[in-house]
Amino acid sequence: MAYSADYLLQLSPGEEIEKQIKLYKLSCAKHAGKFRGMYSQAHVSFAVIGDKSDIHLQPSHRLGIYFENISRSLKNIESYELRIKGFNFFTHGPKFRTIYAAIELNEETRKWVNKIDTILNLNRNTTPHITIAKNVPVEAFNILWPFFQKMNYQDSFIAKELTILQKDTGNSYSIYRPFIEIPFNNRQAETGDNNLLKTA
Repeated sequence: MAYSADYLLQLSPGEEIEKQIKLYKLSCAKHAGKFRGMYSQAHVSFAVIGDKSDIHLQPSHRLGIYFENISRSLKNIESYELRIKGFNFFTHGPKFRTIYAAIELNEETRKWVNKIDTILNLNRNTTPHITIAKNVPVEAFNILWPFFQKMNYQDSFIAKELTILQKDTGNSYSIYRPFIEIPFNNRQAETGDNNLLKTA
């Protein structure tokens, strides 16, 4: 029997930024109603990778090799300070928008993000951001966006590792849970029961 799981590859901005983003999310819900992802933790997402395995919530052999390979490569990436500067939004067709806290994307930051994209073999240029109100109807966006335009939110955090979360896609009530952290700068990997990266 094959079991399906999704793996979210992300950077975690830390507790203080998490608290601030949570306040923004709750404020959005108060003024424009509930929305998808309003309870999700703050993060900078790189990709979601789907996988099928013969063992429940264990990566397939193919994905296990992938994690081992990117672990070795990420040891050569330096930790990096990402700066949050204001807000922006994505457009999803004529009916939906996503409001996010924008990561300042100067030339140096773009190069750093591109290095990770290359290691992860994503074949795309990630726009680093921290989602606040995801995929909200344009009517709700029109209520919220004028407030975000007036705010001047600035903060920063040091990206020290790539965090991978795991979710059972066969369970409609499943949520993403910590799976493994792959550190930058040759820091020792933190693994749970999976013990996937023994040599990291």
